[in-house]
Amino acid sequence: MSDKKLCMGVIISPHGIKGEVKVKSFTSPFNNIATYPYFFDDLDQKISLKFRSFKEDIAIASIKGCNDRNMAETFKATKLNILRDELSAPDSNEFYYEDLIGLQVINQDTDQEVGQVLGVFNFGGGDLLEVSIAPKNSEYFLFNNENFPKLEMDNKKIYIKFPEQI
Repeated sequence: MSDKKLCMGVIISPHGIKGEVKVKSFTSPFNNIATYPYFFDDLDQKISLKFRSFKEDIAIASIKGCNDRNMAETFKATKLNILRDELSAPDSNEFYYEDLIGLQVINQDTDQEVGQVLGVFNFGGGDLLEVSIAPKNSEYFLFNNENFPKLEMDNKKIYIKFPEQI
């Protein structure tokens, strides 16, 4: 499968003894993940889920064909991807986090390139952008309007205002 995929969530652990799993949703709102009839893992294997309940961004779901905890354990850390073509194009002021990866990071004050966006993460305290600052060196910055006041998706640039300058 060569089409570009977007990660909608990840299976984080088994739940109970009947083969259910806990799923962390990356959709907004969180329960939108339940609207997709199937997903693909990173090996392009099709996964069908039936969502039972949500508590904030964590869902309980059953996987078609998975009937016990041992089998559910094998799905731990499985990314739940969909084909990008299945989504509508974002509005002009919207974007998918996946689209931020690879953007040039420009210092807002000097207009100099300082690096590139390597990834988007959330470890529980808010969305972070991992930015390459020097060869083999990267730093995480809170992704908000204060730190990143300007985004030019058409030019593949995002502008940073470094925290010590705020």
